[in-house]
Amino acid sequence: MSDTYNDIASVTCEHCDESWQNSEMTCIDDSYYCPDCVDTYTDMLSEVRR
Repeated sequence: MSDTYNDIASVTCEHCDESWQNSEMTCIDDSYYCPDCVDTYTDMLSEVRR
């Protein structure tokens, strides 16, 4: 199984369910998040960890 093509494929954002190019996504805890959701997700995490 080659991962070579993964950054070409689109991946569904775990947070908003929209598909993005893998290269634009950020991987957090084995889930992918689009740029729009990374901030939201990070804020959510910091709330939980308080």
